[in-house]
This record gives sequence, structure tokens and C-alpha cells, in this order.
Amino acid sequence: MEYAQRFFMDENVQYLFLAFYWYSNSPILVTLIPFATFSAFHTLGYLRTNIIPTFFPTNATSQATNSAASSSAPTSSAGFPTQISLAIKKWTDQNYGPAMQFVSYIEVVGVMGRLLLGAITYVTVGFFIEYIRFKNRCFVTT
Repeated sequence: MEYAQRFFMDENVQYLFLAFYWYSNSPILVTLIPFATFSAFHTLGYLRTNIIPTFFPTNATSQATNSAASSSAPTSSAGFPTQISLAIKKWTDQNYGPAMQFVSYIEVVGVMGRLLLGAITYVTVGFFIEYIRFKNRCFVTT
């Protein structure tokens, strides 16, 4: 039972259910904006933490140097993959907060506004309201 509770409270599972629900109903293009935004940040994070280190491994000495220098701007002695990784991290750190505010605005104003205009049934409006309530109840900050 505890596993099921953790499973259903996981944000990724909630978005999976929401994606399946939207996939199985009439398409609403404004709902693609939050998914595209989240996908962009997840892709950049995966690229930075998995793809770049896999294809351009560094030795332990340069990792220690890079971790010490990660708070500062990349130096010319750092390799190109390290500079790219640091640039991705810097960009995502700077833009994650504003992007999440934008996405939440789109979810509430864009998607909910589209639903309230009567383009789809009342069942979908109720489902989306319950989704937003459940999401906000499970997570203090989203």
C-alpha cells in the first residue's frame, strides 16, 4: 500500500496519467506547451549528466578540478565538453524558475481557459480541476 501511495504521488506518474488522458481525448494544442517545456529541461539535464560524461569521460583529477571550478565560469583549461556541460547547467539554473512560472501560468490560464470556453465536455474540465488540486495538494511547491 505504501508503494502505491508513493507511486501515485510521484509527479512523473501524474504527468503520465494526464498525458494518457489527453491522448485519449480530443487534442488541445495549448497543453503541449507545459510538456515541451518540461521535456526541454529533462533533456538538457540528461544530456549534461549522462550523455556528455559517457561520450567524453574525464579522469579523476580533472573531475576534482571541474567540481571545484563549477561555481565559477568555465576556464580555458577546461575541455570543450566540460564547458558545454557547465553552460547547460548555468542556463538551466537561471531559467528553470521562470520557466516553471510560465508553465504554471499556461496550465492555469491557457489550459483552464481553453477548457472553460466550452470546447470540450464538463467531464474534462472536472478532471483537469481535480488534477491541479491533487498536484498542488501533494507538492508544496511545483
